Amino acid sequence: KKIIIRALHSIEIDYKVTDESDAPTPPPERIDWAEVSEVRQHGSGWIICLIKSPVTGIIVPADAIVEVRRQQS
Repeated sequence: KKIIIRALHSIEIDYKVTDESDAPTPPPERIDWAEVSEVRQHGSGWIICLIKSPVTGIIVPADAIVEVRRQQS
């Protein structure tokens, strides 16, 4: 999986499998930053809480985050 976080803009999740597995994967997902209610550290990773999510949030291991950009003001 690959996660790209563009602070105050969006979170992009790519579920591509990098091994030779034939397991089905969900399509890439884009979450607008307006849907994020909170981001907090959890162990060596992060929990991204979403406003309308039926689950508590997305748990993102630190090694899954490949890029973080700050929005220019």
